[in-house]
Amino acid sequence: MRWWLLLTALVVTTPAMGGALDTAASALSRYPAGQVPVEVHVITAIATLGEQGGAAERPLLANLARHERSEIRAAAVSALNELRSRMREVQRQDFAATLPSWSDLASEVSAGGESSSEGHLCAVYALRVMGNKRLAAPTPGAGDVEHLLATGQPHRALAAAAGDQSTEAQLQSALALEEVGQVRAAVRAYAALAASGDVAAGNELNGFGVDTERLLLGLLELEEASPLDRNEAQVLEVLVRSGEALTVEVLTERTQSATHSDRATAADALVRMLDENLRSRPLPTAGVQGVRRALRRVSSEGPLEIREIARAGL
Repeated sequence: MRWWLLLTALVVTTPAMGGALDTAASALSRYPAGQVPVEVHVITAIATLGEQGGAAERPLLANLARHERSEIRAAAVSALNELRSRMREVQRQDFAATLPSWSDLASEVSAGGESSSEGHLCAVYALRVMGNKRLAAPTPGAGDVEHLLATGQPHRALAAAAGDQSTEAQLQSALALEEVGQVRAAVRAYAALAASGDVAAGNELNGFGVDTERLLLGLLELEEASPLDRNEAQVLEVLVRSGEALTVEVLTERTQSATHSDRATAADALVRMLDENLRSRPLPTAGVQGVRRALRRVSSEGPLEIREIARAGL
């Protein structure tokens, strides 16, 4: 009964919805809940809600996906998948539009009298992308996360994923955050996974217009001030394996740090970036040249321990 009321409300309260959507909702509203027939015009109506609908149509498709016979459930899940994908894409584009260009960020930082080092700019970028507000963790619940998302139950999916720390569950949790409108929280969740080396999460960040390398370098620079529970060694290892020219530049800056441990760690990371057996892909020629320049300088100045680390890479 609840499903039928939702459909009726859609038809009655949205007269300006537009032809195809209006017709689809009207066609479905004729049937009592649990009795939607498997007919061509019904399947077509469900597909139309997925192709053209928005937030208002999602609860209707979710009810169909949970409470009707198997053929109707399958059609509704397919339509929901298309609708969810479109809505995520819009949210991601909107988020990307809020991010400053690298040149604008550099100008802003410079105008404020702050350091213009690449490392500091990356730190500012990371905070701009993720903010510094943490959301309270949801109360753990039961259920299959993927199924709950597929059937339009993102809040329950979040609860189900809360007690599962596997990478797959956390990716699904990030997806659920997107679907409940917590876009920045989703970005933070993907960033946490990318910081642990998950390539799929890095690809998802690209969809938000986020430069994953800059973001991870920012987390490296922020250290204790990082909005994520990820340690420096973990983030650095990901960058050693996948970072490129910008990573080389930031690490080169760190070899000139006033802190002995930072200089040693940066020199060691630069050396390891040259090891093709560690890399997920070869370091570009410009990056290799940048590493060798930095190591030559480090090998000729400063404490003997750090000089020897640098010489090992030459």
